[in-house]
Amino acid sequence: MPIAHTVRQRRGYEHLPAVHKRNRRAARPIAYFLLAGIIGLVMVSSTRANDLNFALFPSRCKEHRIWRPYTDLSFRGGDNGEMGEADLFVPLVQDSTQLLFADVRGKFFDDSSSEGNWGLAYRQIRPSEWIIGGYAFYDVRESAVGNTWHQGVFGAELMNVDWDFRMNGYLAEGGAQATGASPAAFLSGGTIVVVNSLERSYSGFDGEIGRLLWASCDRFDIEVRGYVGAFHFDTDAAGFPNVSGPRARLEMRSYDLNFLGTDSRLTLGYEYQYDDVRGSQNTAFLAVRIPFGRGGGRNGRRLTPLERRMVEPIVRDVDIVTQGGSSIETAQINGVDIDNANQVNGGSDLGAAVVAGGNNSVVIATGNFTPGGPITLNQNQTLLGGGSSLQVTTASGLKATYTAPGTRPTISGVVDEDNDTADRVLVLAENSTVSGVDIDAGEVGVYANAVNGITIVDNNISNMTDDDTPDPIAGHAIHLNDNASGTITGNTLHKNQGDSLHLTGTSGAGIGGKGINIDSVGGLTISGNTLSSDGVDGLRGIYLENFAGGTISGNVIRGYNLNLGVVTDDAYVNIESMSGGTISNNIIENNAFTADGSVFALRIGTLTGGTITNNTVRGNSVVVTNGNVAAFYVDTMTGGAVSNNTVNTNTVSTDNGRVAAMYVDDMQGGAVSGNTANGNTLSGNQVSIFGAWNMGGGTITGNTANGNEVNGTAVGAGVAIFGTFSGGTISNNTASNNTNTSGVAPDGFYVNIFNGTAQLNNNTATNNSGNGYDVVNPSAGATATGNTGSGNTGGNNTYTYPP
Repeated sequence: MPIAHTVRQRRGYEHLPAVHKRNRRAARPIAYFLLAGIIGLVMVSSTRANDLNFALFPSRCKEHRIWRPYTDLSFRGGDNGEMGEADLFVPLVQDSTQLLFADVRGKFFDDSSSEGNWGLAYRQIRPSEWIIGGYAFYDVRESAVGNTWHQGVFGAELMNVDWDFRMNGYLAEGGAQATGASPAAFLSGGTIVVVNSLERSYSGFDGEIGRLLWASCDRFDIEVRGYVGAFHFDTDAAGFPNVSGPRARLEMRSYDLNFLGTDSRLTLGYEYQYDDVRGSQNTAFLAVRIPFGRGGGRNGRRLTPLERRMVEPIVRDVDIVTQGGSSIETAQINGVDIDNANQVNGGSDLGAAVVAGGNNSVVIATGNFTPGGPITLNQNQTLLGGGSSLQVTTASGLKATYTAPGTRPTISGVVDEDNDTADRVLVLAENSTVSGVDIDAGEVGVYANAVNGITIVDNNISNMTDDDTPDPIAGHAIHLNDNASGTITGNTLHKNQGDSLHLTGTSGAGIGGKGINIDSVGGLTISGNTLSSDGVDGLRGIYLENFAGGTISGNVIRGYNLNLGVVTDDAYVNIESMSGGTISNNIIENNAFTADGSVFALRIGTLTGGTITNNTVRGNSVVVTNGNVAAFYVDTMTGGAVSNNTVNTNTVSTDNGRVAAMYVDDMQGGAVSGNTANGNTLSGNQVSIFGAWNMGGGTITGNTANGNEVNGTAVGAGVAIFGTFSGGTISNNTASNNTNTSGVAPDGFYVNIFNGTAQLNNNTATNNSGNGYDVVNPSAGATATGNTGSGNTGGNNTYTYPP
């Protein structure tokens, strides 16, 4: 939609279109300037040459205290809002013809803005009975949107009993400040722009001519005065129009009120002004003057009509002129301007629209599409579904959210058993994005090969199928190949026969059937995705061949049926090699699995670095034959950290294999710490909560195994080393209340061979059905101290080695 610049009223901030006729905008300020200049010429020409004497000879004699201090309390209300003001007039030095005074004002507006003015002024009565004066003010204003502005004001005036001439100049603080409203992004002119709401203060000038229209000195001292003038305020910034126009004012004044005394005054008035930005503004006002201190009426005399003109309020603009406006910048993605953005509707050729968009473009898709082959995005191109949002930036650093028009699209792919590359629905390029799209049918939903900076966000990808050819490479919702980097977040991946997310490296063959499949990963974020199979047998949920950096976090795998027909050892999250990055806060829950082979919730082939933390595996049901089962499984661990994970209420059984909540086949380094396993039912040959086959280094510390049912036909334990424990430390772990209903009774801690430099220290075993500690073959070098417990049915509540 087209973008219209907006401005706001100084108070009220009503948005108005900034569409002005250029000729009028150019001519009016010139006319107003000429009018103000005429006022200035009249001021000078009306003063005789011998009046230009500005010598100040103050006297402190009592008889020369003519002008008293006073406070003016006023109220203004009308189209432009309401304002209350208190004005303090304080004579500083004076004699019979000269006055130096301070003018301090405070203003409060109905839009919660406020302003203070501090002024110093000089007036002198000339022999011609004209008063000539000048003044300077410092202003500070807090605007309705909370910005603070500063301004200097300089003015000159010429008055007699009948006439007023004055002119003011306003020098406002430059720059722009945000209004508090977030930048907004819009489709305009074939691209996406970011509009930022700003506020600026305006410099300018105003002037007026006034005339006494009527006066009465009978019973009441009343006069009526009228004024006409003009104003012009401006700022050089684009998107902020000039504020210029005429102004007229009518005042009725009543002097020396009985109830307030001599030198008091009541003013009733009406003012009208107009400009193209704020329109017509009608204002009524009321002011009451309350005199105090010595001088004037306190000395027993009333001021003459000319003398009381010396205490006229200085007339100037009531506040710092500020306006809301907007800056418009071209939106960027990945630091590159969006060259064009266009919408394509369902039934059209989406592939042709993507090609036509080219690099650095946005294609907005709405409706249903059935392309005959892959749609290949260009570099830095975004395919955005209708109704979806896109985060954009600008060259100046603004951030905004663009929401596309229309409805969310569905793209239906094809299955071609003879050509796997033809089955890919979307193919990504460098820094390309696909967001807010439903992809239904095909063999690979989103594919990318050796590209960086990709973004796959908020898509639904379903019904990817395996073409049943030998060594299938299909069925993946997302397949990234060879050193991918970027973001995969907020997607729903379900009913796919392959992997939900498959990332494969150059050293391994891509095997089909994964949800997210990526070969080699560095700097990739995989977060907030939901994976499920909805009754369809798929392969791995997330498969990565090499994970060197980045984040896998906040993903949920629920109701996912693993199919081990192709791979007999697999996992819901399967990483062949992990040397860095973080796997955190993922949930694997309520999955049911029955098959022949080994299965794991999270499997790492080789773990040399990185962190696996705060993940949860719960409520899963697994039944296998001739295989091993574990919630967290590592083949070889030489580094990295597995910490603060939770394994609860899972039911697992295998006819012939090892079962564990957390298991490392060969542990030579790294740390397993702070993990918790509660309420699980585990049945198999060798069963443990935290276990390893061989441990030659690293630490297993601070873990808790409590209330599990451990049914091992050969060995059962809370913490177990089934092979050799020759190095590293197992310390400060707790195994309690672990029981069995069949097989051997579980021990708290079990070690088959205990030698080398291994240390077993400060562990606690309580109320387990077997022994507290069962170390079968200890030998010299190994040490065990501080291991305690109680209530273990088999005894051995403590263990120390050497004895």
